[in-house]
Amino acid sequence: MDASERYCFNPVLKWNPQVEAYFVSAYGAEHFALISQALTRPSCYSCIRVNTLKSATDAVIDKLRALLGEKFHGLANGSSNSRRENGRDSGDHGGAVLGSSGDTVDPLKESLDSGLVSRCQIPGLEYVVLVRGSGPHNIDYGLNPDKPLKEVIVSRKCAESVLRGAQVYVPGVMACSAYVEKGDAVAVSVAVERPVPGGGWAIDVTRGTVLQGAQT
Repeated sequence: MDASERYCFNPVLKWNPQVEAYFVSAYGAEHFALISQALTRPSCYSCIRVNTLKSATDAVIDKLRALLGEKFHGLANGSSNSRRENGRDSGDHGGAVLGSSGDTVDPLKESLDSGLVSRCQIPGLEYVVLVRGSGPHNIDYGLNPDKPLKEVIVSRKCAESVLRGAQVYVPGVMACSAYVEKGDAVAVSVAVERPVPGGGWAIDVTRGTVLQGAQT
């Protein structure tokens, strides 16, 4: 496999044939293809549940905005206000339609439009804080034919957390390139389970596998 194809984020969702046939008949082939593609991308926002016994929702929002920085907060509010000039939202939400068209108000959509960090407007969920994300972004891996890329392969569960912004910790690492040193930039790949002849699912590597690498 070419390095440019290996080190990229272009996952394909594989369904059980019977399940796929059912959904295609229900949604249509084109709509179901869009659903399958959307499911390979992380959500454009994160939800945080506030323990209102210890802190108020607004206090948590203020702390998050302070952590994220006034610059990002200002950009989010500015883009939100510009979309509201005509009383309609014309912004791009990464291709996902969160609300219905027309004059029907979608509380979740309204929440996301209110800024980078906002309180959920759905009745009964006022203790939920929404944090808007961004992407997908193109990643430059700095591929060099004369210098193999250093790589760390992680478990699927670890990779799912990475897509949500988490760091990689030792328990999630399945394999690693040789000669990786502290401070090195590495590509993070995921070991996805595959069907095995005896039944069930498994990955092709065991914990502690050393990948091919070049000494630095």
